[in-house]
Amino acid sequence: MSSTSPTRVRRPVSAVSLLVTLLVGLAVFLLLLWVGAPIVANALLFHPSGTPADPPPDLARIPGERVELEAMDGITLEAWWHDAGEGTPAVLLLHGNAGHLGMRASWAEGYLAKGMSTLLLGYRGYGRSGGRPSESGLARDVAAALDFLADRDRRVVVHGRSLGGAAALAGLEEAGVGDGSRGSGVQGLVLESVFTSLEEIGQATYPVLPGFIHGRLRGKWDNRSRLAGVEVPVLVIHGSADELIPARMGRELAEAAPSLHELVEVGGAGHNDLPLVAGPDYVELTTDFVRTVSATR
Repeated sequence: MSSTSPTRVRRPVSAVSLLVTLLVGLAVFLLLLWVGAPIVANALLFHPSGTPADPPPDLARIPGERVELEAMDGITLEAWWHDAGEGTPAVLLLHGNAGHLGMRASWAEGYLAKGMSTLLLGYRGYGRSGGRPSESGLARDVAAALDFLADRDRRVVVHGRSLGGAAALAGLEEAGVGDGSRGSGVQGLVLESVFTSLEEIGQATYPVLPGFIHGRLRGKWDNRSRLAGVEVPVLVIHGSADELIPARMGRELAEAAPSLHELVEVGGAGHNDLPLVAGPDYVELTTDFVRTVSATR
């Protein structure tokens, strides 16, 4: 006696069903991306790595001092202070989104060689600094650094590179520059290779994403709007061949500055090699600016 198994007949999936499945999957993906856009942006923004040397190296024959700052929310921050002498102007150096402050020693050296003190700030979550990085957190970090320099009665120029420029603007806002409070010692601002806003750099970097995804970042790291409230002289430096932050953003920030000192576009310079491409002119440009704006207090 034999038996036969029933034959299963597979029905072909219709094009309509397949299309509906794909559309539902795409909708779910976009919803998740919309909800998580700020989290993803933070993950792309902050890349701390490594631990700086201790003690800090001598630069331009000036001893380095490791100092601890305390932000308003109680976070302890590491900074390197190189004092060129009482009464000298001080440059607050705010680095980009990767690494740690120790990787920027040569940046400080250019200012120190010209008789200017420097404070290299380690953001929260970077190096030995506590906490986790965020927009509001970095604003408090910069305000704490300005407090440190105010206690030493220094004329201050803030120099922010890439994300450091965004941190500078957030910190100046936090410190109340121009209203006679903690930021009253700030004489000038250098913005090097800085983006206009997080929303706009997102659009430039990921143009295929729909506008409502970028819209989730509206108002975050809005450097153009913050710059409109900065009355101190501003020097904008940008590479013409910047592959990460388009040169047009440097021009747009220059247009937004109420007190623009100068816009310098370095021909052929990318995002990370601007000082190298500019050569000795880079040090002369930045130190001349500090000397000029700090001459009249």
